[in-house]
Amino acid sequence: AWTAWEKKLWGNGKHIAFHSNENPIKSITTRYKIGTKKLVGMVFDEDVRNVTITIGKHKLTIPVILRGTEYDTYAINLIKNHMFSNGTIVRKKIRGKVKYELQITLKGTPYNKMRKLGKGKVGVDIGMSMVATYGNELSLDALSAENKREYQKELEVLERKMDRSRRATNPDNYDEKGRIVSKEKRTPWVYSKKYNVLKSKHSEILRRYTNKRKILQNDLSNKLLGMGDTFYIENCNIASMAKRAKETTINPKTGRPRSKKRFGKAIQSNAPAEFLETLKRKVTTLGGTVYDVNPQIAATQFDFTDGTFKKHSLSERNVTLSNGNKHTRDGIAAFNLKHSKVGATEKLVDSYNITEMMNDYDKFVVNERKEMNE
Repeated sequence: AWTAWEKKLWGNGKHIAFHSNENPIKSITTRYKIGTKKLVGMVFDEDVRNVTITIGKHKLTIPVILRGTEYDTYAINLIKNHMFSNGTIVRKKIRGKVKYELQITLKGTPYNKMRKLGKGKVGVDIGMSMVATYGNELSLDALSAENKREYQKELEVLERKMDRSRRATNPDNYDEKGRIVSKEKRTPWVYSKKYNVLKSKHSEILRRYTNKRKILQNDLSNKLLGMGDTFYIENCNIASMAKRAKETTINPKTGRPRSKKRFGKAIQSNAPAEFLETLKRKVTTLGGTVYDVNPQIAATQFDFTDGTFKKHSLSERNVTLSNGNKHTRDGIAAFNLKHSKVGATEKLVDSYNITEMMNDYDKFVVNERKEMNE
């Protein structure tokens, strides 16, 4: 708490944020003391069968559940050697009930699950809902779970119910047109028991979908490891793509204002940045190299057959090169990224290895046809 005030008084902090009962603190982290070789407030017994958490006069002993795997043995040895980084108590709401998890972060090399990297360069073009990867072969994969639409329908129904309940219990917070009034005119929000039940169901659906997506993306990243050992990934600012447009523009065909929304909903449901973070971590852990490619070299627009750049609208999912061949937009972008030069920052022909692209093009055409057929 004092650190927060120091930042406000003498640092770069702008305001002090307090957590209310409606938005409680989700985690508490403790640090590792070198002198005692222990996590502050936590003690493991000699056999690492139990961990005791001490807060003031209160003590809580939690049993350590072992599954008998090699990974467990590896982690237990690190704990016995006091290879701690920190310990975190995480608050989670699962099936409507609040539960707490103790997460211990350990130092050292992650456990080797006998995965191996392939050999060669790999281009990775990340989209809001798909990822295209080209190394030894081309792979076009979705970033979301297969039954994503089912989850969305459930959420839409619940959100409409929640909105009706909120309007019924807070009529003064809406104007004649049904819009939320300004903060100065707004009274504290009141939520009914029914609203809280609906909110709990909404959170549970999101949790189940997030878990499925994490499993899918983890399996996908493991699959891509075999494509090569040097990854060229476009360094897009995905967070900025979720922000609404600042200026209001008019559609000349309809005469109506265009929507200011961008890719916020797609980013929320597909989590492309989370997938890239997982992929980079796995590649570097196994000894591979990851290069962040500057988006200014316009990999999606580049046509290596004549060395020109052609802009494409978002609705164009296929592009035609100057040689007359038609390719998937994401696939050709991954192909271009694979042959981009490290450190290139401009929209120039010199940003790409044209000779390598000429030699690799026929193989790319075969792989793309195979992927599309599958």
